[in-house]
Amino acid sequence: MWNWDPKKDKSIQSAIISFLHEHNLIFEDDAEYVPGIDYVSIEIGEVPVLEVSLPPVSNYNVRETEHTRKYLRKREPIAV
Repeated sequence: MWNWDPKKDKSIQSAIISFLHEHNLIFEDDAEYVPGIDYVSIEIGEVPVLEVSLPPVSNYNVRETEHTRKYLRKREPIAV
């Protein structure tokens, strides 16, 4: 077992934040980060909603799962 916390990894957080902004999505802080061999799964209530591919396989590409649109909500529109 390693001592790495993917939730505190700046590269992973940057990739997720960029993805969420690009797709106008938001999720709660209580999402769980579950590391795999070459990815990190972001889960809400044990349901995977995003996957972040890790180097060297990928440079932190974020993929939706079949549950993304069900569990992640749209950001509130910003008044201009």
